[in-house]
Amino acid sequence: MDLILKRSGGANVVLRPQARPNWYPTAEVDPVEVEIFKQELDADGKFAGAPVSLGRFPSVGSLTIDNNPDTDKS
Repeated sequence: MDLILKRSGGANVVLRPQARPNWYPTAEVDPVEVEIFKQELDADGKFAGAPVSLGRFPSVGSLTIDNNPDTDKS
């Protein structure tokens, strides 16, 4: 699943699933690990640059994205 991080107009960060057609084959086993990528958006909301891997992680647990509304303006 792709998640898009966008400005909310306030101090909050909004993540939402990105609507894209499913192209992955049907899973036959549970995943052992996931790879997390980030990719910047330009002012028009279109992808800019190449995706950057943040690493591979076990498929259990949670993801925390640090955000400081005083410095993380975009």
